[in-house]
Amino acid sequence: MADEVISGADKVGSPDAEPKAENGNAEPNLPAANEEKKCDDLLDEDTASNISQTKQRIALTDEQKSKLDSDVLGLWTEQSTYVDNLELQISSKDGEIRKLLDLLTQVRKQLTESQHRQRVLAYNLSNKNQELNEVQSQLNTMVQAQVPSIAAVRNAMYDPVVCTVVQKLREELSATKTKLEETQNELSAWKFTPDSNTGKRLMAKCRLLYQENEELGKVISSGRIAKLEGELALQKSFSDEVKKSQSELDEFLQELDEDVEGMQGTIYFLQQQLKTAKDTVATLTQENNTLKKSIVQNQDESRNTERVWDSEDGTRDSTLQAEKEENKEENEDTSEGAQKDESNDEPLNKRVKLSKEETVQ
Repeated sequence: MADEVISGADKVGSPDAEPKAENGNAEPNLPAANEEKKCDDLLDEDTASNISQTKQRIALTDEQKSKLDSDVLGLWTEQSTYVDNLELQISSKDGEIRKLLDLLTQVRKQLTESQHRQRVLAYNLSNKNQELNEVQSQLNTMVQAQVPSIAAVRNAMYDPVVCTVVQKLREELSATKTKLEETQNELSAWKFTPDSNTGKRLMAKCRLLYQENEELGKVISSGRIAKLEGELALQKSFSDEVKKSQSELDEFLQELDEDVEGMQGTIYFLQQQLKTAKDTVATLTQENNTLKKSIVQNQDESRNTERVWDSEDGTRDSTLQAEKEENKEENEDTSEGAQKDESNDEPLNKRVKLSKEETVQ
């Protein structure tokens, strides 16, 4: 197995597997090459350990040990203990070597992937360079097309519009130059140093202005605080007024509830009275109808008697007239009683309507 791994490492570490750039020159990766050398050294150590393990260890018998001197025997025991320690170290390092081999395989896979990625990126870069060159050539052609020729410039100079624009630009340029000179002269006149009189005056004015600014800031801040306090007091008074109005509304609503309950009681009482009044009206109308019927019967009887008594004396006529007058008076009395009952019912109806309107409101 170790020989196969070594052969695979030699194949991967060969110069044929190294990435090549587009120009054909090989560009070896120095860190990857150093790692491969380290791994190869580890593999050589592994093979050496395997070779040493294949050799048999010399073992002395008791007779041979008895023949040896005490010094040689002590050296032999020390050597055997040393060899035992070396074997233990080799056995402990086998696991590390295997881990390193796994890491080596992973690193080689990553290296191949990175090489493939490098080639893809190089290909993309070459494509981008070609596109950039094409765009640059197009841009150069467009710039050359936009640059006017000498003949076009000469023709433009003969154009009156261009001449007027150039004249205006020259006038504006001269005006700006004069303004710039004036400002430079003013700046040179206002130049000063901290030791000069003008500099000292300006510093004193700046200090005064700074103090005034601080005082104004304090005044503004105090005014704002007072304004906020006033607004807060107004808000508190407004909230107190709202609370008072709310309490008054609650009391008014309670009074309205009590009034509504009282009105409902009065409405119920008036409804009962209205029922009784309707009952009395019904009885009175029945009595009135009966009276009318009796009056009609009496009139019929009187007519019949008139027919029978036409031949009788005037005394009978007078009696009949008296009876007629009595019947008329009775009829008038009954009609007046009915009208009085109706007039008594009208205020009751009005009261009921008013109570209903109040309840609705």
